[in-house]
Amino acid sequence: MKKMYKVLVLFAALSGAIAVMSSSSFGFGEMQGACEPDCTRCHSLSMEEASAVVKEINPEIEVLNVSLSPVGGLWEVVVKAKGKRGLAYVDFSKQYLITGDIIKVSTKKNITDTRMYELSKVDVTAIPLEEAILVGSPDARFKSVIFSDPDCPYCRKLHKEIKQIVKDRTDIAFYIKLLPLKIHPAAYKKSKAIVCERSLRLLERAFDGRTVPSPTCETTEVDDTIEMAERMGITGTPTIVLPDGGVINGFRDSVALQQAIETAGLAAEEREREAIRKQQEELDELKDKYDEGSEGSGGSSSGPEHHAPVTSGEDEAPSQEPPTFEDSIEREVSDSL
Repeated sequence: MKKMYKVLVLFAALSGAIAVMSSSSFGFGEMQGACEPDCTRCHSLSMEEASAVVKEINPEIEVLNVSLSPVGGLWEVVVKAKGKRGLAYVDFSKQYLITGDIIKVSTKKNITDTRMYELSKVDVTAIPLEEAILVGSPDARFKSVIFSDPDCPYCRKLHKEIKQIVKDRTDIAFYIKLLPLKIHPAAYKKSKAIVCERSLRLLERAFDGRTVPSPTCETTEVDDTIEMAERMGITGTPTIVLPDGGVINGFRDSVALQQAIETAGLAAEEREREAIRKQQEELDELKDKYDEGSEGSGGSSSGPEHHAPVTSGEDEAPSQEPPTFEDSIEREVSDSL
């Protein structure tokens, strides 16, 4: 009898545990007797709710976006603090805020790092390079931008690495944008002097700790770079912007940097090819529509034949060429606008 009693107690305990695990706090859905693959059918987290949760921890953090995380039961929350973006996770009960890395065990892939890389991307085309200092060939296949401070020791260390890279790889080049930090009071004046001359020699002179002459021109290039970097969330040096817009903060050795640049460069080329393919598909679709319309309007009529009256040469209107496909495309674009 005692044995039977213990079995009943154990069964009751297990039933209670299953009921708790099935509650919405654990994000397993609220449907009775069914599984719901779409978590958003039962759970939601608005920007306002996410902001309320985050600001309980730090009122200065701004919430930029909310979406489902790759892990069930969690929301991914993109946040911004002190000009930099980051990731946090909120559980479906909205009671827990989680920070840190999510790593997929089977692949050993850091999901959070991959996501952060995508979130930190900048528009490479928005970075003006006319006043940048070039290291390598302007015709190089893969180009990266480095934000550097002439008094930054890690920038000096990175500079040696990039010189080795361009020595070994003619298909890689670097554009250096000078970003003097406030923690280096003399860096601003040195940066202006280097920009005025667009001189790699002066930059390397600064890296060597030698005296740099005063600026020989009035330029807003350095101030413009500081403002642009702030908009892009770039707050430290060295910062490396890869060909696909991905951002690397801090020093990397030549081997790691070459690999990152090549991977990003190939990804950027594939993205460009995909954009061209998509554009071509859209043009082909418009051409097909045009051809169908031309065939429909150009067929013979079964009605009685009509002849236009013959007119004199003076009154005869000049003949017009039928519209080309390009004319039709231009007209469709104009109509859509």
